[in-house]
Amino acid sequence: MDIAAEHFVSNTIMRRFGAIFDSASSATFPKNVIAGTPTGSFHEIGTMALSIAVQRRGIGVTYLGVNVPPQSWIEAAQRSNTVAVIISVVMPNDAKAAQDCIDFIKAERPRLFIAVGGAAGALTKGADLVLDGSIASCSKELSEILNKA
Repeated sequence: MDIAAEHFVSNTIMRRFGAIFDSASSATFPKNVIAGTPTGSFHEIGTMALSIAVQRRGIGVTYLGVNVPPQSWIEAAQRSNTVAVIISVVMPNDAKAAQDCIDFIKAERPRLFIAVGGAAGALTKGADLVLDGSIASCSKELSEILNKA
């Protein structure tokens, strides 16, 4: 599949995911997480799928999208009842930017729970949780942890 075809399929999936996500976003949730990808990362299908699954488990999600710089995570967390962040680390070359986000968040908001997911999530250090598994198992694990907090 060439790049144009890949982008066409990805955009079709994201439009459908967006509609599903928006249909659950109108609910009021007692806890909220923010989710996205770090600076320079543009692979978001897994992040959106996890966001939908987390919302279906009763935790609100503010979806920040792609290419989110470290300071923006803090600003977004301050605008909502954020108890955690989910940083998607899809490609190995996303790990440095994700690490910068983790380090910045830990310095600015040390009690904010940080989860990393994606194929390269294990390349980072300092997160409270590395999500490793299916979307269903990761959303279950994260929601169980956050509902205990």
